[in-house]
Amino acid sequence: MPVASPAHRNALSNFELAIAQERTRRVQLWQYWRVLERRRQAEIIGVIIALLIAAGIFFHHRLTTNSPALADNNAQNEPRPVPEDPAAQEKKQNELARLFLKDRKEASAGNWLVYDGNPVLQPGELNDWDDFKVGAPIVIKQGSLFHMWYRACHFVMTEYTCGVGHASSKDGLRWEKSSTPVFIPDNSHERERLDSLAVIYALNQYWMWYSVRPDQFNGFAYPTVHLATSRDGLSWSYAGAVLRALSEYTPSIEPAAYYDGKLFHLWYADYPSDDSPAILHLTSADGKQWQTSATSALEKLGTTPGRLSVVSDGHGGYRAYYAYDGHDRSIGVFDVLVSSDGDRWQRAEAQPKLSFQDLQASGGIPSAPFALTTSEGVWVWYALTTRTGAEEIGIAFLKGTTL
Repeated sequence: MPVASPAHRNALSNFELAIAQERTRRVQLWQYWRVLERRRQAEIIGVIIALLIAAGIFFHHRLTTNSPALADNNAQNEPRPVPEDPAAQEKKQNELARLFLKDRKEASAGNWLVYDGNPVLQPGELNDWDDFKVGAPIVIKQGSLFHMWYRACHFVMTEYTCGVGHASSKDGLRWEKSSTPVFIPDNSHERERLDSLAVIYALNQYWMWYSVRPDQFNGFAYPTVHLATSRDGLSWSYAGAVLRALSEYTPSIEPAAYYDGKLFHLWYADYPSDDSPAILHLTSADGKQWQTSATSALEKLGTTPGRLSVVSDGHGGYRAYYAYDGHDRSIGVFDVLVSSDGDRWQRAEAQPKLSFQDLQASGGIPSAPFALTTSEGVWVWYALTTRTGAEEIGIAFLKGTTL
């Protein structure tokens, strides 16, 4: 049997090394996909589908424009759908709001109600700054007025940018949107991957922590959290990046914020170690410099929450609302975690269920709920991601204060 020369052996060794490196690279690429939440996977798939549809429409237009014989001569004679009259639409929304008020008054404690006028906030018209997504809602009630901040995105062909919008409402149902974003990140990476928001009012100003998803292929390996502040909630000043994820395996950071009169608090899911995701609890005296207070392993909780909405339980502890991702639809749409100190979390006792059928979520995945507790009950605004990857905002209501 002939013996290979040193040169041949070196060439073979280099070839085998190249194969091993390529295998490792491909495994790492799929690792990023596998750790993504189902909602993120749905968004990516939706964007790909939307691109394919847009390409199909473009080439169809070119074909029909350049080939008149292919056009349907009768199409121009077909009646076009008449858009609903704005006055009639407003009348309809007013009637739905009146019925929802009536239902809330008549409902028994522990009953969920879903607003028939959903979505209460939806994307704008094509080429508007928010024509693709409106999501990650945050609502603050001041006096008799509700204020909502939300992440919205524009997507046409290859152009994709996001910003923060503001809307106001007298009843939490009928909203007046800002015509333009109230905040847009200066950095193009942040504009393209703006993810989630946490907004509170404290120390005579508004504080907004917004998260940015990673882009491993362009040198942004970790999700980050940034801070902006405002005196009126409409004009924002950027205050810099304040946090970075602990692991490259963390697909996103979706912070929940709270101020207890002395310290700011943030909670979000991260990977303290590569195989053990946990809820992190961080505290800060100035909203910029953060220290980790504790971690709660998700494995012990038996769930994988996305963005939490954390509120005081009125007794020195906290309650955190979150949305299921749809793996086990018998559990219901929303659930609650409880904590006596914000550090150690556990699943709450059996809660009133809102079924996926009641939410009519068969066409999308609910996420990022924001809960506002009142003497009447719990208001929950949430984002709904559709099959195309677009998002809109709906509302559900739980009568009583059982959550």
